[in-house]
Amino acid sequence: MKKNFFSKYNILILILLFISLLLASIFFFILPEIIAIQWEGLIVTKLVSKNYIFIFPTLCLFIACLSPVLNYIIKRYLLNYRLAPYTIISLLILIISGEIYTILFAIFGQTKVTISGVFITEIIILIVLYFIPMLYKTDK
Repeated sequence: MKKNFFSKYNILILILLFISLLLASIFFFILPEIIAIQWEGLIVTKLVSKNYIFIFPTLCLFIACLSPVLNYIIKRYLLNYRLAPYTIISLLILIISGEIYTILFAIFGQTKVTISGVFITEIIILIVLYFIPMLYKTDK
């Protein structure tokens, strides 16, 4: 059976890639010349050129290109076929969140939320969203 490239999973990956590239392209012209990329709590510890904003779409593209390999590894060693696409989509969402945080921090300056707090909250939400359908699954 031939696998369809335009499955729901691949369409979602392409949409997330497009969102990341669109964010970087639009905000590149709005961002200041120097942006923060590393924080210790709420204190900026590393600054770089605004060109760095394109590393996020590049990371998304890298993960999307590696998705067949990641699918194989996850399906083979974690014994859960549902976990493979969910893990890759979750990685893309986390990268886009980092991109949004970097943009917001560069535009608005100090925030009251740390990037680690954002990531931990997202990871918890993604884990809960993964296990909710399992609670309602009926065995036949």
